[in-house]
Amino acid sequence: MGNLHGINDAIKVTLFDVITGSALVPWIYMYQFWHTLKEDGSKYKLKFLLGTKELTMTVAEFIRIFQLPQATNNNNVGFIVVPTFRQMVPFFLKDLGFSLKLKSPSNFVSKGLPQPWQTLCKIFARCLTTRVTVYDQPPIQIMQMLFCFINNVQVNYVELLWEGLHYSLMHPTTLIPYPRFTKMIVDHYMTAHPHILRRVHDNYHRVENDDLVKNISNSGKNKDGVGIKILEWMLNEEMKQTDHY
Repeated sequence: MGNLHGINDAIKVTLFDVITGSALVPWIYMYQFWHTLKEDGSKYKLKFLLGTKELTMTVAEFIRIFQLPQATNNNNVGFIVVPTFRQMVPFFLKDLGFSLKLKSPSNFVSKGLPQPWQTLCKIFARCLTTRVTVYDQPPIQIMQMLFCFINNVQVNYVELLWEGLHYSLMHPTTLIPYPRFTKMIVDHYMTAHPHILRRVHDNYHRVENDDLVKNISNSGKNKDGVGIKILEWMLNEEMKQTDHY
C-alpha cells in the first residue's frame, strides 16, 4: 500500500509541476521552437532549432525535462490503461455534474462543468493547449487527464502529454501551443547548451506573461451543491489557509 501512495504522490506532484511550472526565456526561441519543430524519423523523436543550434528531443528527454513518472519493470504498481471516452462519461455526468449532453468528445467543453472543476479544466487546457475560452473544445487528452487526476489513478501521463504535443505539431495554429511546456523545454536546452545566444533580457517571456489564472474566473452561475466537492487529497495546508478556502 505504501508503494501505491508513493506513486500517486509522485504523479500528483509532477503533474502540478508541469501545469504550473514556468521559466524565463526569449520570446523568439518560443516561436522558433514551434516553427522549426518536425519529426525526426518517428513521432517519438522530434528535432528543432534554437538560434543556429539543431537539437533533438526524444520521449526519454521529455521525461527528464519535466521529471515525469514512468512505468518500469521494477514498479510494484504499474500504470493503468488510459480510460476511453465512453468509460469516462458516467463519472462526468453523475459525479462531476457535467450539465451538457455528452454524446461525443466534441461535446466536452469546460463551461459544462461546475466549479471548482471548470476552473481546473481551464487551467489544464490553458497550460497545455492553445484553447483560451470556455467555448473552446479541449482535446480528449485534457478530459482524460482531468478524469485521472480527480480520481487519483496512475496512468502514463507521459503518453498523454506527448500525444497532445504531437497533435499540436500536426495541427499548427498562429498561437504558441503548450506555452508553459514550450518555455520549460527551451529553458532546459538553453541551460544544457550555454553557447546558445541569450538575447536581450527585455525580450524574455516572463511569468506574468503567462496570463494563466488571472483570466480564469467564476461566472457565478454555478449553484452550490452541484457535482462533487474538491477532494481532501487535492488540498494541502497552505491552500487551506487562504481566504478562498
